Amino acid sequence: MGVIRGWFEENRVSEPRAPLSRRDFLQASAAGALLAGAARHASAAEPLPTRTLGRTGVKVPIVGLGTACVGQARPVSFAEARRTMEEAIDQGITYLDSARGYDKAEDVLGEVLAGRREQVFLTTKAGAGNAAGQQRSFDDSLRRLKCDHVDLLYWHEAGHQDTKRGLEPDGVMDWLQKQKDSGKARFIGVTCHMRGPNVVPLLESGRCDVLMTVLNFVDRFQYHFDETLLPAARKHNMGIVAMKVFGGERGSNWNRYNGANPGPQMDEELLDRALRFSLSIEGVACAVVGMHTPEQVRQNAARARAMRPLSADEAAELEQLGRSLVTQWGPRFGPVS
Repeated sequence: MGVIRGWFEENRVSEPRAPLSRRDFLQASAAGALLAGAARHASAAEPLPTRTLGRTGVKVPIVGLGTACVGQARPVSFAEARRTMEEAIDQGITYLDSARGYDKAEDVLGEVLAGRREQVFLTTKAGAGNAAGQQRSFDDSLRRLKCDHVDLLYWHEAGHQDTKRGLEPDGVMDWLQKQKDSGKARFIGVTCHMRGPNVVPLLESGRCDVLMTVLNFVDRFQYHFDETLLPAARKHNMGIVAMKVFGGERGSNWNRYNGANPGPQMDEELLDRALRFSLSIEGVACAVVGMHTPEQVRQNAARARAMRPLSADEAAELEQLGRSLVTQWGPRFGPVS
């Protein structure tokens, strides 16, 4: 299951506990229902656990804010989106994940970051298949973010791109390297939602600092990214960021958000264990979670502060549940190979 107890010790998270009994497991699950109330009173001054993002050497919080939902969801106002982002920074969720394709997200961030830029680890993404398209997208992102650089620039959704062309001279990877060399991006990487084998050559090129990919206890049996992508990422000491840890948006076209807060694909009682599963995977430094409201920010900050490894019993139950749900969920993010 990738639950490596030594990984938690090395990355300064809670000490591993003995496997839970059935009774304790049920009590722990019931206690999870109290997170929402407890989160309201959590001290924002209490730091979130951090981990090193691979070869970048940067410490990042174990939970990051995904801004797609507040950027794209209807109706979520500019002011509402701003309150959610500001609450995230206040709670210590300072890994901020954005993209030019997230509608108003970057515009809101541009306002939020005024006077707070140095407090955050800022990422954005460009999804074009050629350098010229990447440049137009990135220029627009910097303008909207009101920044002269980002901490991490991703080639977005690289799984469905022509990665062979991207590795050619003057291809996307050359362009990304130029952004890094110029200081407009401290680090570069790729994201992958589908067709993992298509992305492996990008990772094996040794030029990527970070990989962000779908890592949850259900889709692991659909896309098998833990078998295709993660070995290459670990080989090159890349930072690994988990996304879709709650399965994405319920009833969504996975990259378009239906309504102001439709909820995650997973049921509420699974969210705590789902987050712990993704953060139990060897090498994962951060789990990016889409959050619609300040209340969801506080809930996920509380989950991060209470982080502990999965017990053997919990891991076994999640494996069984994941295998039972994978057919029902299907390949929502696109073709497997």
